[in-house]
Amino acid sequence: MVLRKQSIRNIDEVTINGLKTTKDEILHTSMDWVEKEIILFKKLLSQGGTCKIRNNTFRVSKIEPIRTVAN
Repeated sequence: MVLRKQSIRNIDEVTINGLKTTKDEILHTSMDWVEKEIILFKKLLSQGGTCKIRNNTFRVSKIEPIRTVAN
């Protein structure tokens, strides 16, 4: 199982150890992950939050769309 670019959406802001990162950096970092770590990271991408994988702390901030109520 491999992490692909399409797994990482543009609406997500991902940081590694507090530094904002790009899709390519995440893909490079995830090359040697086992399946369990990839599944954990995919859950993190879908839900947002923080986790630690191989001494790297990942934080995903979900950007919610602004919704208005029409009268």
